[in-house]
Formats: sequence, C-alpha cells, structure tokens
Amino acid sequence: MRAESLPRLVVAKAWLGGTGLVVGLAGIVLDTRWLVWCAIGLLGVAFLLRFTQRGEVGRGKGEGS
Repeated sequence: MRAESLPRLVVAKAWLGGTGLVVGLAGIVLDTRWLVWCAIGLLGVAFLLRFTQRGEVGRGKGEGS
C-alpha cells in the first residue's frame, strides 16, 4: 500500500502516534517530565483523530448484510 492511496487522517494518525512514541521514550530515557507530557498530548490527539475518521469510513459497514 502506498502513501498516496491512504486517507490524510490515517497518515496524520501514524505520524502523531510515531512521534508521540519517540518523544515519550526520549522523555523517559532523559528523565524529563515535560517531554513525557508532550508525548501524552501527541498520542491523545492521535487517539481523538480515530473518532473523526470513524464517522467517515464506518457509515457503510453493516448495511445490506
């Protein structure tokens, strides 16, 4: 699957999730709380984007079965 065929929200979630993971691990290793809180914020935004996408994609599931 190529990046051009993915919806923009999927790409945004992947970048936010990956960045949040890296920043969180760096915050743990460096023992800096503000990096960990930034990572929590990034992961929270990625989690909330999941629900905005569900409204677009999930409409057709289950109908006609």
